[in-house]
Amino acid sequence: MKQRAFRTLVSLLVLLAVASCVSIAGQRISWYHDAAKDSLKILIHYDGIHEGNGRSDKGADQLPKFVRDRDVLLLDWWGHLRLGALRAKLKTGNVVEKLIAATLTGFDVQAIGHYTDPGGRIGALQVITVPKVSRLVKSLNQMISVAVRAGQLTDPSYPKTLQLQREAAADRHEWIALDGHAIRLRFPVHPDEAGRFKARWMSRLVSLAFERAGEEHQALVRRVARQIAEAPVSVIHEEEMLTVVLGHKGRPCTVRITTRDDYNNQLEGVVKQNVSTDLDLRMAKILIERGESATGGAQPAAAPGVFGDLLGFGPPEDQVGALLQLAATARRGKGLPDLSADATATKAVRALQRFGKQWSDRGLWPRAPADSDDEEGYRQAWSNWYVAVTGRKPLDK
Repeated sequence: MKQRAFRTLVSLLVLLAVASCVSIAGQRISWYHDAAKDSLKILIHYDGIHEGNGRSDKGADQLPKFVRDRDVLLLDWWGHLRLGALRAKLKTGNVVEKLIAATLTGFDVQAIGHYTDPGGRIGALQVITVPKVSRLVKSLNQMISVAVRAGQLTDPSYPKTLQLQREAAADRHEWIALDGHAIRLRFPVHPDEAGRFKARWMSRLVSLAFERAGEEHQALVRRVARQIAEAPVSVIHEEEMLTVVLGHKGRPCTVRITTRDDYNNQLEGVVKQNVSTDLDLRMAKILIERGESATGGAQPAAAPGVFGDLLGFGPPEDQVGALLQLAATARRGKGLPDLSADATATKAVRALQRFGKQWSDRGLWPRAPADSDDEEGYRQAWSNWYVAVTGRKPLDK
């Protein structure tokens, strides 16, 4: 039965990951674990959505299906998780397939809306809500144990480690755990083989760095190195246990990844059509209203729905991006309802100043731009701040 379950799991995972013609310039992933409610909420920002081959024929067909099927894309096209196809197994699969499919799809996926970064790239926000997350973690641990006992997760050239992991699997080892907002991965590794394993990994990383010449490749290597260094990841090796901690126990965080500098606008219309809510406009209006309420001495109203999540644990640069987008739109002659374009731009800039003060008061990096009467220069300074936070360089004009 266990071997059958493992073979079924492998076949379903193969079903999950398929190639796509839709590419992204990068991704930002934020999460919040509510232990009291036993739930996990994940915000996924798909930055710079574009046609991978520079043409809008295939990507324009795939994107609507992606949204409709409530699929998920992790990092790039090779991480396309076809959850819609997997959900179909809930009706058509055998008993084992239905059980595994229920585990891997037991959460809600919603496409929320679109936004545009200061560099002009279209993006979209997706929210994943996992109820009863402890049950999901328990099921994932059971699946990993099945795979370990089948000898599928450890290189056979590390026999001592393989034996340790099989013993752990038989003892119901907890491979994955939620510790506050942190995600802990714990894998037994034999001390006699740990050094060889790390040396092998470092050798591959160095080989990648010198794989090809050229500034473009070297820029990619530098970016990957920076993202690894800045990622909220800790690696702890103690005795016979390797622990990888993603995130922080006491507070939620965001992982930021830039996958490429390439971008084209072939899918902008398709994105707006399929996730029509303008997140920049909605966010900017909320920030302006909340800021003005606080200035007047009133308690700001709670932000509605997903905007409460974005303000609570989402990437702070979203607020800056939304206000910059509103100011730029206003300077092109389009203001908020019942407001002139000039008044709209002024409100957006004042909201940026309030954000900057709060950011500076907390002593966060990078430093917020100093207030300035030069509105264009001030907005450009915030655009530079956005680039420093995300690592996403401006598009060539």
